[in-house]
Amino acid sequence: MTSQTLHTWLLKSFAATASLPVLIGEGWHSRAWQVEAAGNFFIVRVGANQEGFVKDQQAATLFDSLGVPVPKVVLLAQFDDYQWVCISNFIQGTVLSTLSAAAYMEIVPQLAAVLFNLKAIQPPADLLFGHLDQKMQAHYTTWQSWILNYERWPVSTVRSPRTEYADWKILFQKTFLEEKIARYTREALHEMARFCPEERHYVHGDFGFGNALVHAGQLTAIIDWAELQCGDFLFDPAYADYWNSDSRHADALRVLLDQGNDVPAYFTERILCYKLRTGLQSIFLYSNRGDEAEYERDKVRLRKLGVL
Repeated sequence: MTSQTLHTWLLKSFAATASLPVLIGEGWHSRAWQVEAAGNFFIVRVGANQEGFVKDQQAATLFDSLGVPVPKVVLLAQFDDYQWVCISNFIQGTVLSTLSAAAYMEIVPQLAAVLFNLKAIQPPADLLFGHLDQKMQAHYTTWQSWILNYERWPVSTVRSPRTEYADWKILFQKTFLEEKIARYTREALHEMARFCPEERHYVHGDFGFGNALVHAGQLTAIIDWAELQCGDFLFDPAYADYWNSDSRHADALRVLLDQGNDVPAYFTERILCYKLRTGLQSIFLYSNRGDEAEYERDKVRLRKLGVL
């Protein structure tokens, strides 16, 4: 899609004063532009993952006033047969992943505070576990069954039209994915999953890095709630620490929990469990995408976790 094509749509469907969109980012599921209209700035994302946009809208409603900063979605509309447009208020900031290591570490306590606040927001008592759909419903009767659902990833990972994922057997046969690495990771995951509780909390699912905005040393927003889940609140800090073991999100959250004498049982084992799941899913995704360089980086991370 060109900026001019999007501009034409915005003039008709959003604001007659909309400026020509400026492309500012591109992810797996959408592209993002910045637009000005009537003196205000907005972020316009276009992609096929309607479910993710709906959850951004829901997250702003549920969390923003409770210590979890989420940009408000002002318009969600269909663009064509398979793409949707999601327009949200502009929040000043740059993504966390652009910061230096030292600057990033200064933000980690603020990230931990957001996770602490998110923990306090209770989902409905009858909400099931796992990934939430666009109706904010989950479909697993236990959290452990969601954590161990890797055989379903070829089907359940697909959230957008025109996207397909091969199953594990095909990946072992036709890609660089090594069966023994997947097997060792699965075995370790099963061993740690027995420590995971059946507790209900909202989980961002893709926390930190490209999904947090920072301005002038302050955390300004948590964005992209497409992976929103119901389950163990320790998933988010473990997920973030998997990608950057030096960032210590889990340790920062533990400090806050300790202040209230609220450090949960099997803290270390649960963090390891969710790191292992993140690594297993990562080698699945990158082998599907043919990205051998990222796969090799995952092998290094898994080795540090004691898998290899």
